[in-house]
This record gives sequence, C-alpha cells and structure tokens, in this order.
Amino acid sequence: MNTINCKIATFLTSIGFHNSDVSHILPDNSSAEAIAIDGMENFCSFHKTIWSRISAPFSFQSLPLLARGQSKEVRMVNDQYVAIKYIPSLSSHTHSRFGMIAGTESLRMDMTTELFSYLDVKGIDNLFVTRIDDYLVFKTVCSPQLIEVIFKFYHSGTPVWRYHGIDKSVCRDGSTIEVEEPYPNSPIIRFDWRNPASVAFKIPQNSVIKLSEILGDVVTIEKRESEYYAKINQDKEPEYKAAILRHKEELGPDIYRVLDMNHFLHDEVLPDDLANCFIDVGEAKQLAQYSVYHVKSLLLQSGYELWDGCINITDDGKSLYGELSFDCLRIRRLNSSGSQECYDKDLWRHGVDEEIILKRYAKLVSDVQANIMIFLSGEHGCSDCALAV
Repeated sequence: MNTINCKIATFLTSIGFHNSDVSHILPDNSSAEAIAIDGMENFCSFHKTIWSRISAPFSFQSLPLLARGQSKEVRMVNDQYVAIKYIPSLSSHTHSRFGMIAGTESLRMDMTTELFSYLDVKGIDNLFVTRIDDYLVFKTVCSPQLIEVIFKFYHSGTPVWRYHGIDKSVCRDGSTIEVEEPYPNSPIIRFDWRNPASVAFKIPQNSVIKLSEILGDVVTIEKRESEYYAKINQDKEPEYKAAILRHKEELGPDIYRVLDMNHFLHDEVLPDDLANCFIDVGEAKQLAQYSVYHVKSLLLQSGYELWDGCINITDDGKSLYGELSFDCLRIRRLNSSGSQECYDKDLWRHGVDEEIILKRYAKLVSDVQANIMIFLSGEHGCSDCALAV
C-alpha cells in the first residue's frame, strides 16, 4: 500500500515538512517495514489517524479561493495541490429542484475517500491524496477540460427520454434495449460537454428594482442597450430556486413566471471524434472501464449495484479526479420485497424527505466501509494489499 503513503509523504514535503518529520508520520516507503495503525477499519479512519498525529497544516478558509460552484469550493494549497470542500447542495436541472441538506457533504467526502483510496490499492491512477478534517486534498489538474466521462450499465436516466423509440428497435445481434435493463455491451462510455449552469435572461424593466432588493447577490442584473437581463451568479445557483419560491407572492405571478422558466443549461453529448480534441478518448475509455469495474465489484460485495455515473479524467486519459459518491453515481439495492431501492441523488430528485436521504447515504457508506474492513484484513485474497503506514 505504498501508493497512498507516497502520495501523503510527497504532499507533506510540498507544504514544508522535512523528510525527517515525514518519517515520524509515515515510514520510509523504500523499506520493507510496515507499521500497522491500531484500530484502523477503513480508509477514512486511516486518513484521520494520519492527521491526528500532527496538527492540520492550514485551515481551509486561509487558502486562496480558486472556484466555488454549486457543489464544491476549491482553494489553492500551492502549485501542486488544491483543497476541496463539498457544499451540502442537491440539484436536478431535469426536475428543477435545488436545495441544501446539511450532513450530505460529509457523507460524500466519506464515500469519495473510501472509493479513491480503494482504487489506489487496485492500481488505478487518481489525483486524490488525503482527507484532512472537513476537506479533501487533490493533486492539481494541469489542464482541466469541460468534459465529463459518463458510464452506464443500465438503460436509465437521460437516454430513456433522449432516444425515443430505442427500446422498440432491434440491435444488430437480435437483442433489444429495455428500460432499466442492462445494456448488451455494458458499460456504455460517452463524453459530455459541461455547459455553464445558466444563461442570462430578459426581465421586465419595471421589475429591476424589486428583483435587486429581493434577490440581492443571487443574480447579477445588467442593461444591454434598452433591455435588462439577469444572470444567476455561479456561486448562488442552489439558492436561486429557493429564493424565488420564498418571495413568490411578493414577486407576483408575471415576474415569477419569468424567473421560474428553465434558465439552466443541460450538458450535451460530444461525438467521440470531437471529444478526442480535448481528451484522449481511447485512454479515457479504458481507464473508465477499469475504474467502474472495481467500484461496481466493491459495491456488489457490499450488497449494492452500480447503475451509472459521471467521472472526471485528465486530458491524457490516464488519471481520475473529482468526486465518487452518491452525488454522481446511481446506486440501487434490492429490498426484502424484491424491488429496487435508491441510494443516490435520485432520492432528492423524487422529493424524498431529508431524513430518509441522510439515512440511506449513511447506510451505504457504512456498508461499504464494512466491506473495506474485510478487504483490508485480507479476506478477499489480498493480504499482501493490507494497509500499513
């Protein structure tokens, strides 16, 4: 398990720790010696134990802000690393739902830590380094692209409403593609272009002052010749829907109707040839297949099934980064009656209560961590991979 150790050691050195200091926290990775952490049950506890040995090197808020979107805040540690804190937001452009559920951000970080660390053990290259308190550390992406890599094991979600009649068509081999059934050649890998979340929209001139007072810094209002336009600010997207709902009566039906229109852009599918201009399609597809195979296997051993999701891959197609959690993965589990239960953001999309969402997320993390503990103990035939520091 030298990969994780090396990542943390290199990070510590980059922020000013001397090699002699690092050796007290992590052993020399070139030696055969391995010192087990007492009570280490999963990867989250491993990272927590490492940072309990020393004080956190910096506070998240003290770092320079790089970006703040609707789900993450990114700050610069140095030229080599970034710190990322998750925002407890849930959103669905399809269902026009936006909101916050406190506690989801911590569970997302737990899941991301477990899965990226597990992929480290499996030899899958990724930029995740460690978790420190309430934020994650990643290696900096040198040339990030506005591309997401989408994988799908089942015919569900976007393709169902995008590709009309596909379930009534016969494949070349005589098979058919059925709704919520596995694809014949799963996983399907595609590339999506990430559009900006929203576009500017025209607002009535007589509503400018009222909107400025009600929405404040949620939107930016500007005049273009004789017309006024509003644009939802990038770091305020989750609050926008809640704000206009809260002031619906005050705004009045006409202005509310303008604000409630779908001003959000959907991501768009890229043809492989066009995607290849920005990301090595062949390498990225191979990495995606290897990665999701291992994640799917781990979830299956934990009693869950991975249906689909989106992942981020560097432009050379060789390293994963970003997030691996129920916020970007679709995960199901058979209940006692034989029907599928949801353990991902679809719960929010379908209006499930916050308490149930938190319980499902926590249950999934707990079950995955229990299986990680079995894996680390060598019961999957991987005793040589047992974690040591």
